[in-house]
Amino acid sequence: MEQVLTPRRQFADRPADRVLTPADTPQAEDCPPFDPARNYLGKLCPRGHEWGTTGRSLLRRSNQGCRQCENERRREQQAARR
Repeated sequence: MEQVLTPRRQFADRPADRVLTPADTPQAEDCPPFDPARNYLGKLCPRGHEWGTTGRSLLRRSNQGCRQCENERRREQQAARR
């Protein structure tokens, strides 16, 4: 039996409802700008950080992490070292 290898899914393959740009959101005028090459609007993070009034979190494309969570985590780690 021959094994068929499939390529890893890329971000471009994601469903349209998961990858949104500021122009795609219903509240585009209330959505702060962001770089769609580096970030995308995804589901709300566990801490509930919302980007503007979109009801979604701003996530990095490289690691799918919430930008605000990363900043908070870094501040907590710096405070713990002091």
